[in-house]
Amino acid sequence: DSLPAVLSEGGMGFFSEEMVEAAVKEVGEIHQEMLAAEMEGDYFAVREKAHYLSNTAMALGIKVLYVDSKALQKAADEEEMDDVKRLLPRLKDNFEEWRRTS
Repeated sequence: DSLPAVLSEGGMGFFSEEMVEAAVKEVGEIHQEMLAAEMEGDYFAVREKAHYLSNTAMALGIKVLYVDSKALQKAADEEEMDDVKRLLPRLKDNFEEWRRTS
């Protein structure tokens, strides 16, 4: 998969600081919801939340979150829970790293 052009350009660039902060906070909340869905074996919920995160990441220009979200979405689509279990912590770790360095 190629990355959307908006990612290479650093996001859409028209969000207020408050909107960005709210989106960043929401990523953590959604991650917790995905963990709960994974524990219940709810592939559909994991997939839908990963899809939502990929859109948020694309809008904000957060490449690492976009890539991880799309991988997680694909794993959930294919009901590959071992991959989902592996990708969930990676998504969180990579996003936290992005936050520290941005």
